[in-house]
Amino acid sequence: MLWPRILVFMYGLFCLVLGLQSYFAPSSGKPSLVSLVAAGGVGLIVIFFGTLVPKNPRVAYIGTTVLALMIAGNFAAKTFAGIMYPATVAFGVSIFVALALGAAHMMAKSKSKSLESSNS
Repeated sequence: MLWPRILVFMYGLFCLVLGLQSYFAPSSGKPSLVSLVAAGGVGLIVIFFGTLVPKNPRVAYIGTTVLALMIAGNFAAKTFAGIMYPATVAFGVSIFVALALGAAHMMAKSKSKSLESSNS
């Protein structure tokens, strides 16, 4: 499947862009170096995971899912407090990525089981 790999790269770019936006065009009025380093670092790690997909897809997808859930956890309190941007956007995208990668895992397992049963 190609779409999970594309999703990983897009999520990495999303994190990078969100970090750059928080530093160069902050919604709070002052640049956030912490957000730039954190989101930029996560974005670079996720893009690195995207390059690992051909060699070791399990590590790449699990790593991306864990980072997505960590980001969702970080923004959960602000999301439920009603802060729309960037908290709800980052929370929603991160949950979507985690669920999509989980669904890709289930689809791959289902496909491998059906291939095993047809070969028997």
